[in-house]
Amino acid sequence: MDGYQVRTTESSELRAKLDHPVIDGDAHIIECPFVLPDFLKQVGGDDLVKRFEKSIKEVRPGEPKSNFWPAHTGKYTIDRLTTMLAPLYQQRIDEAGVDFCTLYPTYGFRLQVLPDDEVRAAACRALNMMNAELFSDVAYRMRPAATIPMHTPDEAIGELEFAVKELGMKAAMTCNEVLRPHPEVMKNAPELADYALHWTPLALDSPYD
Repeated sequence: MDGYQVRTTESSELRAKLDHPVIDGDAHIIECPFVLPDFLKQVGGDDLVKRFEKSIKEVRPGEPKSNFWPAHTGKYTIDRLTTMLAPLYQQRIDEAGVDFCTLYPTYGFRLQVLPDDEVRAAACRALNMMNAELFSDVAYRMRPAATIPMHTPDEAIGELEFAVKELGMKAAMTCNEVLRPHPEVMKNAPELADYALHWTPLALDSPYD
């Protein structure tokens, strides 16, 4: 990225002494949420964008809250910018002594658990499209992992196939568990479903066991 001077660091000096590549399998992106609506429009139009904006503001009991690191800048503004701007990120991995890294989404943690099935699937797809495009020019040094919604096998398989076959993505971030309404509450008092959520595994003892 023009204007940034790559520095020599202890990490880069150590990398220079190695005779093998260094791969970071758990790097991260901090996305630009204001860019996502442009990709959501491609997936489902303006109406879906409005539904997404409403859904993203609603946090049900038990859902993950916002992470602290995307909001933090302090005196490390350059580090925050690095995780958002692909060309700068690509330059600075040399400072970390890294040859290649897999980038995991941060916004994806929130999008994977949106309660509306259509909005969740569309938001994950839009995020994958956005990250694949933004990092396409630096794919030889870093590649984003796809965000895969996991509420049903069909939605997971559908997005994984799209991410791999259409976007050329090579890694995926999946949920370990899914937040669902308790089945007894859904049966006897569905109006209280949002107040009786519990974490369920993806396979054993899940509705899709």
